[in-house]
Amino acid sequence: MIDFIKGKAEEIGNGFIVIETGGLGYFVNTPISEKYAEIVPHSEIKLHTILQISENSADMYGFLSKDEKELFTIIRSISSFGPKLALALISSITIKDLIKAILNEDKKALKKVPGMGEKKIDRMIIELKQKEKFKQFIKTHYEESEKEISQKTPVENISSEDKIKDIELVLQEFGCSPKEAKEIAKQKFEEYKDLDLNEAISKVLEGMK
Repeated sequence: MIDFIKGKAEEIGNGFIVIETGGLGYFVNTPISEKYAEIVPHSEIKLHTILQISENSADMYGFLSKDEKELFTIIRSISSFGPKLALALISSITIKDLIKAILNEDKKALKKVPGMGEKKIDRMIIELKQKEKFKQFIKTHYEESEKEISQKTPVENISSEDKIKDIELVLQEFGCSPKEAKEIAKQKFEEYKDLDLNEAISKVLEGMK
């Protein structure tokens, strides 16, 4: 595993940097943000890297900070979230604002990220809130944001019919057939009807484990 690369920024593009070190040029995928655009060509830089090997390719992802690398890894662990979506999140929103959006269930902020639809946002909020690595990440790096969980923005009122439908869609994302998802959603709705949507979905998913 290549933990980091330190060398000369031989080429800088939109979402990538070619780093020359030891006579080799490494193509590294990076977030697209202001601090990466400010990197001076041919300057010495250090990127914290992750090498992802698949059947048809070997792709390297690099970050200026360990925090970004760690968060990228956590986001990649969400079901059906690929590296491109993880990079889009890190490119479009600061780490602190992303944590606030998750803790406050601020879907409006997350919808600004390319590729983030309603179902993916629901999945992300539910899974990250349950992941011990994400909780530890907040505690270690951004403990002040954790306090904002007690200042959650009011959840938008959702009709019973819409709530059941949303639960069905998330259950299908987790592998249930449409028929099975519909039955579970209707069966569990009465039990969790007083909870907000994400809390209700979380309870349903916990019961399936």
